[in-house]
Amino acid sequence: MGKHKGDTRAAAFQTLVEVLEEAAANITRYEYWPMYSVPVYDRYKKTFSSVAVLDSMGPPDQSIPFFCDVADAPHMCAHVRGQTFPHTNSHVNIDHYDVASAAVKKGLVKAPNACLGAVGQSFLSQGAGELPRKCISKKAQDSLKSWSLDAEKKFFPDRDGSELIAQFDQALKGSLCSVDTDSLLAQPTWRDFFAGLSPPLC
Repeated sequence: MGKHKGDTRAAAFQTLVEVLEEAAANITRYEYWPMYSVPVYDRYKKTFSSVAVLDSMGPPDQSIPFFCDVADAPHMCAHVRGQTFPHTNSHVNIDHYDVASAAVKKGLVKAPNACLGAVGQSFLSQGAGELPRKCISKKAQDSLKSWSLDAEKKFFPDRDGSELIAQFDQALKGSLCSVDTDSLLAQPTWRDFFAGLSPPLC
């Protein structure tokens, strides 16, 4: 029999660490490389004489530097300076989704795509507490940091890279890590929990 359709997304799902490791292995051959800032910038430079890049390390609200510095739109600039915009690009914790997807991959629970969120919520309801973490390897860290510094130098040649390095090192303490699902799901308590889930799951 062929694989159940519901297993497709979980089997293809990658944690942040897996994505970053894959990208760091060969950044220019990474599947989504053409959408990154450097190749996008290079493509536009072939057609336009002036290409501006907004500073992602700048203020959370990018409308002010865009209208005031890049677009040179004085009326809109004055308007946005007087406004307060909510910062909507907030971090969303998907640890429970990582765990649910890993449990499906390991065959501990059978769940269709639509139920992965529900499986994760069931896990959350158990009050797992602090979860084991796995961060990107030293090799990947060095590769991504070097590429980031090269990109910054390309866009902002007057910078020395110190602020970027500080932010990168801070991210290594948490946001560049994912749940260590192998370690977590090796624990009999959690293996039994997922094995004990029965349909309907959502």
